Amino acid sequence: MSRLRRAVLPAILLVTAVLLGACSAASHPAVTMSADGTAVTVPAAAWCDNPREASSCAAEPDDASLPRLALAPGTQLEISVPESVSAAPWAVVFSYRDSGGSAEGARSPIFSPGTTQSWVLKPSAGAQLTRVEVQNLTTNGVDYPAFRTWVLLVDAPIG
Repeated sequence: MSRLRRAVLPAILLVTAVLLGACSAASHPAVTMSADGTAVTVPAAAWCDNPREASSCAAEPDDASLPRLALAPGTQLEISVPESVSAAPWAVVFSYRDSGGSAEGARSPIFSPGTTQSWVLKPSAGAQLTRVEVQNLTTNGVDYPAFRTWVLLVDAPIG
């Protein structure tokens, strides 16, 4: 191998590694959801770099690849987002089963950019959370489509 090839090959490998690292999901911020002393780092489930193209961004992964947490009915869940997430409008959308077993859904208020980095989800007594989704929002003048999401699935405790 010539000296030139030996000098160029490591540089090419380094540039390739940097470019691959820049494109990986690991470069996206994570949110933290915690309850009863257990914290879960939730990676981005769907990511769109351009909020104006939110409807054309890749779909989120199937439920099998999403993080999970077991919580008893009525357990509060603290949600913390990094500054980079709170720099855009954000909200928490969640699903639960009420004490009668009916599936319900609700959401937090929409938080304005830079106003808060945490929110506590306080389900009613007996309500079993099933899915919690943090959403970065944009506006198209009519509604607030999500352009980035972080999803946690919640299971009832076993036993």
